[in-house]
Amino acid sequence: MTPPGKCQAEMGEKLRMLPVLLGGNAPRVLTRVLSWVGEWARLDPAEPHWHLGPVAVDANLRGKGIGGELVADFCARVDAAGSIAYLETDKKENVAFYEKFGFVVTTKSSVLGVPNWFMTRRAG
Repeated sequence: MTPPGKCQAEMGEKLRMLPVLLGGNAPRVLTRVLSWVGEWARLDPAEPHWHLGPVAVDANLRGKGIGGELVADFCARVDAAGSIAYLETDKKENVAFYEKFGFVVTTKSSVLGVPNWFMTRRAG
């Protein structure tokens, strides 16, 4: 989870990542990464928000409530702060999971040909 104002990389961070992206990668890779990051930045809410993600649970531990506990804890912290929460997912099955916690889809967009759902949740 990332607090308000910290989910987008600052210019210095972007410049420090550039050699990694360029090192040994074809220009096509850099173009794809910039396209992906640019689309996510374009859809990032303008108002202050907590950013969730990525959230993952090891495949052999799924179905035991670990992911739900992580998201519930995140939501409790966001509620205590009186802020909104924001996330993006590229898995359709995750949309229903996050909706259980009060997230709603605000935008759907294709990023590099992959459907992405952008979701927000108001403090409860």
